[in-house]
Amino acid sequence: MATLSYMRLLRFAMRPRAWRPTWLLLSLASGLGACAHQPVDPSARLPGWALDTRPADRPRPRFGVRGRSESSDFVVAALQSAGLRFGTDGTVTSLWQYLRSAHPSVEPVRARPGDVLLFRVAPAAVEADACDAPDAAAIVTAVDESGRIGFIEARGGRKLLSYVDPIHPGIRRDAEGQVRNSFLRTPRWGEPLDAPLLAGQMLCAVARPLG
Repeated sequence: MATLSYMRLLRFAMRPRAWRPTWLLLSLASGLGACAHQPVDPSARLPGWALDTRPADRPRPRFGVRGRSESSDFVVAALQSAGLRFGTDGTVTSLWQYLRSAHPSVEPVRARPGDVLLFRVAPAAVEADACDAPDAAAIVTAVDESGRIGFIEARGGRKLLSYVDPIHPGIRRDAEGQVRNSFLRTPRWGEPLDAPLLAGQMLCAVARPLG
């Protein structure tokens, strides 16, 4: 219906000046201007398979090394399908080097759909900064009113919907039983009792490659 209305306005606007009242021209300019400035969701550039957990062919990057990390392959393939042209050596660390050199990083509380999350899942040496070498990546699909981030990750041969709460990184569930932070790995024998297991404890950075 909106399209038909604007077509009528355009036909009237093309008539001789005597037939073009001022209110009509102002309405046309205002309407077209509003359409031109509607914000575009950056995540709309991503392929559908990157934003849901339904089974699909395993995505493969078009450029660069592949097969070294399913986590990296998933995110790289999604970004390349969205129009970005880059390659990596197949690791998440290489992906992170590209993202931080070519695109802005944002605070986790400002994450939005289409952003890329970087995690360090494997325990690192005590003296090392774990986030210097992230080993997992994921794509943000949604952020709810409480700040909880939903994201799609590739792990164990599947696409999984997981959650991270950057405001409460050490909380598994809230008082209502809602998952705030997903487990990204299971504990192993001999590890320190305080070794991180939750997504919030492992979140290293948020990159915004799609503007």
